[in-house]
Amino acid sequence: MIDNCKLVRITAIVPVYNAERYLHQCLDSLLRQTMPFFEAILINDGSTDNSASILCDYCRLDSRFTLITQNNSGLSMARNVGLEKAAGDYIAFLDSDDWLSPDAFELLLKTADSCDVDIIVGNVLTVSQKGDNVTCWSFKRNSDIFPINVPISGRRYYLTVEREHSYTVMVYSYLYRKSFLDKHNFRFLSIIHEDELWTPLVLVTAKTVAVSPADFYYYRLRDDSLTSLCDSSCRRDSLLIVVDNLWRFALDLSGGNYLYEVRELLLLKAMFLFYTVCLLPSKETNDKFDKVRQFIPFAMAFNHYSFSANYYMSCILKEMRIFYKSLFSESPYCFLEGQMGNILFLYRFSRYTNKNCYEKYADYLLNGLMEELLSIEYPLEFSNGLLGIGWGVEYLIRHGYAEGNANEILADIDRRVIGEIHISKMTDISVEHGVTGLGYYILARIIDKDENIPIISELREYLIYYIDWLDILLREIKGIYVEALVLIQEFYKAGIYKSKTKSILVQAEYYDKIRF
Repeated sequence: MIDNCKLVRITAIVPVYNAERYLHQCLDSLLRQTMPFFEAILINDGSTDNSASILCDYCRLDSRFTLITQNNSGLSMARNVGLEKAAGDYIAFLDSDDWLSPDAFELLLKTADSCDVDIIVGNVLTVSQKGDNVTCWSFKRNSDIFPINVPISGRRYYLTVEREHSYTVMVYSYLYRKSFLDKHNFRFLSIIHEDELWTPLVLVTAKTVAVSPADFYYYRLRDDSLTSLCDSSCRRDSLLIVVDNLWRFALDLSGGNYLYEVRELLLLKAMFLFYTVCLLPSKETNDKFDKVRQFIPFAMAFNHYSFSANYYMSCILKEMRIFYKSLFSESPYCFLEGQMGNILFLYRFSRYTNKNCYEKYADYLLNGLMEELLSIEYPLEFSNGLLGIGWGVEYLIRHGYAEGNANEILADIDRRVIGEIHISKMTDISVEHGVTGLGYYILARIIDKDENIPIISELREYLIYYIDWLDILLREIKGIYVEALVLIQEFYKAGIYKSKTKSILVQAEYYDKIRF
């Protein structure tokens, strides 16, 4: 170890467990650092291979290397031991199967010294197990999103990278000011998936963050990593701890900028991690969804005023729709509430993030909803009733999220629309509960459908009376109802009763606003 602790600018903490195959490349990358004022704390976490011997060799070779040997306690506890022993101004974490670029510490420290911030962010590169493919971990480099070497608030940074799909959860993506970690008593819990908890908490707590342009860390993709080898029960227990702590942290946040947005995002992350828990494979049952019952007590703990179903529906889900507005562009979707609103969101969120767990949970919810249709009397409305459910089913089939014959699945709803809704008695023009929502359902059912199919023919005939009545309502009701006019515009663009729909749009002075 360096004798004069004042010279230690960075402490590299390297937990090691049975890593003999990769350890030389990892430690050699430290020896080659162009910035010499660092220490490397190597924690041998009970290795049973030749790792201990390799570590001893490097410690004899370079006085900046210090070896700590302990019984196997896990990655988190090894990192904590390193944090307690660290003498550097800044902390870097390095996994024993990864390595650093030669100028990693030099470039990160350059940003740290010029900005005086709590956390410095660089770029992580992923390397295939064979070493023949190197790519940037995140969707966008941080330097493509933020100005280089400019302090920004931790909350703003976290919100932005999440929205830009460039968030990196791994702890080694960052350089941390040691005094910042000590001030807030940041230490790792003894769980797997510890990064899922550590990283959002430190980023949101950090007063300032700065971005370095450095491609400094090389992450090796491995099929036999410690996380991948953990059984599902261990992963499930750890994720539950992560979810619980994220939830509590979010609710305890107070003051400062971006409070509302950060709290919502953390709660949403907690909810999706909880869904992930419910979808983990189980050895005890062939039905992967039976395990949800095991977590009912935990799920009930979410019945907090800030995380109730109503809060989720009115705040989090709508905010996420705004975040992904390019994804959620269909007009009536934003009015869907209840189960179908969640199902559509999860299917599309799964496709957008390429995470299969959300699709599986959407499948589960959709199957349950279809079963409920046989036993529960839903109202004939769009927001939280049969019309919205039917519109959602039609959408899912059209866009390849679900399979089936929409005409057969929606036959009962179609019959109820034609037989039970007396259009001339409807006075509510809204999407949620009134005429406009009915129109969106009919449009979804008939567009691009064969007019010779009996039910499609009947719906088109019903539509004649519908459009006439909507015209009357628009004339009688004061004000411009944009949702209704957008619907009429959709009929016009689809070539459905063009003369009538055009006259309505012209009368409302809306025709010139049509975008083709």
